[in-house]
Amino acid sequence: MADIKKIIERVYQDFNPDKISNVPDILEKYQGNEAELLLKLSQKYDVRLENYISIDCLNLVTAILNKYDRENALTAATLVDAYKGREKDLLFSLGKKYNSNFNDLIIAIFVTGSPLTEPVKNITPAVIENITAYSRENQRTEEPSTGRSSKSLIYIIVAIAFIIIVAIILFAGGVFKSGNKTESQAKNPNVAVDEHIENKDLGEDVFAPKIRATIHAYYSDLTAGTFNAANYFADQVERFITMLNTTPQTINSYINTSYYKEFVNGKSEIEDGSFVVTKEAGGRYSAEYIENGSCYRTSLHKYQHTRAHVRVILNPDFKIVFFQQDKLLENEYSTSPPGNVSKSTSQTASNQTEVQNNSGSFYIISAAAVNTESQAKAKSSELRSAGNSTGYLWIPDYASLSGAKLYCVYIGPFSTQNDCEIATENYRKTHPEAYGLLVSQERKRVQINGIGKVVTTRR
Repeated sequence: MADIKKIIERVYQDFNPDKISNVPDILEKYQGNEAELLLKLSQKYDVRLENYISIDCLNLVTAILNKYDRENALTAATLVDAYKGREKDLLFSLGKKYNSNFNDLIIAIFVTGSPLTEPVKNITPAVIENITAYSRENQRTEEPSTGRSSKSLIYIIVAIAFIIIVAIILFAGGVFKSGNKTESQAKNPNVAVDEHIENKDLGEDVFAPKIRATIHAYYSDLTAGTFNAANYFADQVERFITMLNTTPQTINSYINTSYYKEFVNGKSEIEDGSFVVTKEAGGRYSAEYIENGSCYRTSLHKYQHTRAHVRVILNPDFKIVFFQQDKLLENEYSTSPPGNVSKSTSQTASNQTEVQNNSGSFYIISAAAVNTESQAKAKSSELRSAGNSTGYLWIPDYASLSGAKLYCVYIGPFSTQNDCEIATENYRKTHPEAYGLLVSQERKRVQINGIGKVVTTRR
């Protein structure tokens, strides 16, 4: 139990940093009842404890099979060997199969040691029942040998079981499958995880194919007008574009009432070679890529092409909890429809990368004004590290701004005034000095201080 303090501190660091200073008092309160403390924390914060507690994978898999599939408990070692170096993938797949996070078994193994020899005290009856069942399996003693024939029979049974399990693993990994996935499988975001375990797409993370298929299906449904946010988003979404702490229902409302009216015939694609997946704490996945988009903007009466860096975060169930264009690389307008939306990865970005292209109008939240471009880059980086979509611009480039020879560091951009009003209202709760602005070549200043708080003056 020497590591219990570090484990509790790591959990609080990820889910409630304000509690870290209270860890010594909490441990003193639960001294002798550490299992109960771990159980309560895992339930309160929906923690997957394998990310915080290091235990022997074979012991855990054996406990899992003893609880959920006792007939195959003897195959635990075979499974662990097959997933050597990818133990978390094995646990994730078993979790999906048995609909459990196995926190009760993890706590039991951690508290009692390995292997389990007796029930854990001071923990819920359900956990005690699981631990006791596991203990009974491990306390069984082998019967005396009854001769060579009995041993041979055991060897034959083990050999047959081994062959069957290996065949199952190979089949699940796709060794006995032929041909490519159907188009419907590629678009289905709920395709079984196990089908992708062995599919490493050009060195990407093993789950990248499923994540890419989910995002591709998201764009396809958005383009086809069949979009339903519940298919792709978690029940609680940290961020969707400029919307914070939102839900699939609210996202659907935005798509149907605003998005389709403003962005007509919209189409977005993932730029080839740009898709990268990384694992994050808590079993989440981060996907970053370049999005090429085109549409007709009704408010501007122009066709628009954009090229943007996008970051998407998915939870362990592959539901989106964060979706943001965090950097606009290109923003072009024309009076005629654009050609093919896809662009070669060899194409260079516009001559302004972090600086917003000044050919059209857009809305921003003015966060700071600085003298030099290096200061603007530093401030923009600071805002981005805090989770904001940000950039900077040279104020004299735009007729609607003050003309001061300064760089404006902004949050955004936002395509509509309504989006900017909502975002400004939220941001000013913690930064009352900030305000929204229309950025354009029209000599008209539009300052936004919140929802419905807009002042327009001619310059």
